[in-house]
Amino acid sequence: MSLSSREVPVAERLQDAYRSGTPPTFTLEQITELYALACSPPEQYGRPISQWTPQELADELIQQQIVDSISVRHVGRLLAEAELKPHQSRYWLNPLPTQRSKPKLKTSVRFINKRPHQPSRVS
Repeated sequence: MSLSSREVPVAERLQDAYRSGTPPTFTLEQITELYALACSPPEQYGRPISQWTPQELADELIQQQIVDSISVRHVGRLLAEAELKPHQSRYWLNPLPTQRSKPKLKTSVRFINKRPHQPSRVS
């Protein structure tokens, strides 16, 4: 007697199907640590560099014992897969101090207030 799909426990239905090939080398937590590291300033970890490179990230992951070993090329692939570009993180994650202090709203309000008033036309 076989069980219908309604009688199969939920836990069994949610199990991943067997997949051939090598199992993943790194856990999701390790990859998340890489992404967090790539989005933080290297100075925070005592690195004398202004931006992360895949080599520096691989070295830091090993130094912090997040992974036993990882190739520079694999770090680059993981970053590309997530569309992370650590060399550009200063622009979107950490704006320069001068960019933080500029009031952008005043410029647009000034522009709006200087437009001449044009009455609406009714046909």
